[in-house]
Amino acid sequence: MLNKEEYLKHLKEMVDEDEGLKQGNYNEILYRIDGMNVYGDYQMGRRGVDHNILLFDGMDRTDLFKWGTMVVPEGLAYISNTSIKYFEDLGYKRMDLE
Repeated sequence: MLNKEEYLKHLKEMVDEDEGLKQGNYNEILYRIDGMNVYGDYQMGRRGVDHNILLFDGMDRTDLFKWGTMVVPEGLAYISNTSIKYFEDLGYKRMDLE
């Protein structure tokens, strides 16, 4: 079972190897964890990866929600139990984890 620190290490390695995950516009963020954004590898306005890329062996989807903020740019939404000013200022709507 991965803990958050191990997950961050794997995630940073993956992002560092793929410019499309490392860089993007504010409206291309898929996930935010500890101040780090993971972008959707957009090409000509189309997302190149889905949220499943964030999952590694030894974890499940609930870990993603517990450790960071899932973002659905196409729906202008983010999933969190707390309001996040950054996303609110962009016009995104918060969806509760429950």
